[in-house]
Amino acid sequence: MPAATLAGTGFIMAPSFAASLEREVTNGMQPYRHIGRRLRQAGGGCGRPAIALVLPDLAKSLTAIATDGPDVFYTGWIADRHRR
Repeated sequence: MPAATLAGTGFIMAPSFAASLEREVTNGMQPYRHIGRRLRQAGGGCGRPAIALVLPDLAKSLTAIATDGPDVFYTGWIADRHRR
């Protein structure tokens, strides 16, 4: 559960990490724009220093997998959400 807790509460990104994440969201993740949008929303604008990266959807997913087992990922609400 430590990963779920960290995803839910977030952590302050170092400026170098924020810049690297911004580059990935802007360039490397273009085929996966929906993920980039979520990271931008979660980080509040990745390029600014001293901002928290909070990923509540990831926290919810990790908690569900830990609680309900791996089937929730393949056949449960997590799988259903990503088929849209």
